[in-house]
Amino acid sequence: MLLQQRKTMNTKYIYNKRIFTPSLFVRETTELFRKFGAIKYSFRRQGIDHRFRERIMLSATKVNGCRYCSYGHTKAALASGISQIEIDELMKSEYSNIPEYELKAILFAQHYAENLGKYDHIPWQNLIDNYGTDTVSDILASIRLIMIGNLCGNTLDALYFRMKGYTIPQSNFFKELLVILLMITYLPVIMIVALIIKKSEPIVL
Repeated sequence: MLLQQRKTMNTKYIYNKRIFTPSLFVRETTELFRKFGAIKYSFRRQGIDHRFRERIMLSATKVNGCRYCSYGHTKAALASGISQIEIDELMKSEYSNIPEYELKAILFAQHYAENLGKYDHIPWQNLIDNYGTDTVSDILASIRLIMIGNLCGNTLDALYFRMKGYTIPQSNFFKELLVILLMITYLPVIMIVALIIKKSEPIVL
């Protein structure tokens, strides 16, 4: 369980989902800005279909445990034609109903999320060998966007649960507040600038 209850002399509740630190937020959103042209190109050319993209996003969300992204992308997945049974299995890391062609991408999305983007060379090379660079660009674009969404949602929740008495390991009120302020100010600015100046182009891996 990501929300754990630790029993001591005084019962303490621990929120231990992964969240943004200010430095990680700046790093990831700056990378988003740097790669925005490639991400925009990926979504515009629609190299992978909607169901494939939703499976990728749900698999990363399963690792990070963002309740907002889980809700939103479950609805989007259902709308795309994915069954509730398949979604439930995917969120339990069961893959019997996943199209075989998509499985390597889904496993890579989980690997990427588990390692906060610091993926190993071997699964990365396997991904390229299996799909080719164009499709891998589309896969990576989906993963990067959902990772930012997941950690933004979790950081909002961290501050909320802190106010309800939860302990947030390796964080504090001021870090969480600063990230939320950056979400409100810094992120919209770089997105607007990126939309203005970034050209649509294939991703540079």
